Amino acid sequence: MGVAERSAAEAAQRIPDALDAADLPYAIGGALALAIAGVPRGTADVDVNVFVTEDRVPHVIATLASLGMVDLERLVAVRPELDRAYVRGWIVEMMGEDDDRVRRWDEIVARFGPG
Repeated sequence: MGVAERSAAEAAQRIPDALDAADLPYAIGGALALAIAGVPRGTADVDVNVFVTEDRVPHVIATLASLGMVDLERLVAVRPELDRAYVRGWIVEMMGEDDDRVRRWDEIVARFGPG
């Protein structure tokens, strides 16, 4: 989507800066956190938990999107094993069936197939 490819390590350097600047509490996890603990393991992604109330979720998404870190189309395109119905269920649970994000999710899934 026009965003240059970057490694997980490069992304992990940019994410904390952006979340700090946006005053969003977070924790980096997964293989990157494990590597800091002294157990290196290769990874191609960044696991980040952001601790906010529901009303701040759009701010989190906007912050990560500004870094080019939210790319649902790519996720759906390259992960055929992704349980699309499960993801949709959680989007509906969190946002409601009539939310625009549900419609956008459905469009992405339709574009790349059911999996």
